[in-house]
Amino acid sequence: MLSMLLPGIRAKYPLHKIIVETPWPALFIGNPNIDWVTDLHIVTTGKHLKPRYRVTPSTKESIYKQLGQSIGGIETRRPEVFLSNDELDSVRLGLPSSYIVVCPIGKMGLTANRKEWGVERFQQLCELLKAFAIVQVGNQADPLLSGVIDRRGLDIRETAAVLKHARLFIGLEGGLMHLSEAVGVRAAIIYGGFILPEISAYKDQLTFYHRSPCSPCFDSNRMLPPCESMECMEPITPSVVFDALRMKGWLHVDGV
Repeated sequence: MLSMLLPGIRAKYPLHKIIVETPWPALFIGNPNIDWVTDLHIVTTGKHLKPRYRVTPSTKESIYKQLGQSIGGIETRRPEVFLSNDELDSVRLGLPSSYIVVCPIGKMGLTANRKEWGVERFQQLCELLKAFAIVQVGNQADPLLSGVIDRRGLDIRETAAVLKHARLFIGLEGGLMHLSEAVGVRAAIIYGGFILPEISAYKDQLTFYHRSPCSPCFDSNRMLPPCESMECMEPITPSVVFDALRMKGWLHVDGV
């Protein structure tokens, strides 16, 4: 998300060197809007910008607008990751010419289980998508879906390259949603009801949201306990997702 701000920061501070401090420096390799990236904190510089956002159940403004406003009204663009031709070519080994990428597991930290659609539902969706090659990305420890091409455990740039070549990404609200937007691949994102799509979704993404009586429940200021019912996910069946993808025209293949 920080990459969305960098063109605006460069335009506002044309005479400054721009250093990005981040625990994910690999995401900024080759970015023309910065001069250096580091995973260390630079204490000697005279100016720090620290973009921030806050989400509660009553939040109305998107996190992207909040980020820009938090550092002086910087205009946000779409996120970007700059991959080399070598990186793009190397991940294609062993992959078909056309495939769909899935990641069935989210980040279960602050949000506990509230982003999770469930591995079984992803498996059922893959079976509905049997006309297509399916590539799974994510952490090496994630459960491996049956019948997929395994690309778990790749580093973040390799994962970005796999996404770049895909016809479609299907996953959960979170990091890979942003990464898919950064490489310009279509994305279908399972939201459930824990956060409103207008708070974090990108305009061209297909989102699946169901507002139950307790939705939205996300609060970025505190750790959330696990949800016992997950009733916001129940109406979002694999068939609902599959039919929406067909209606969108994202599953069209000549002869299929």
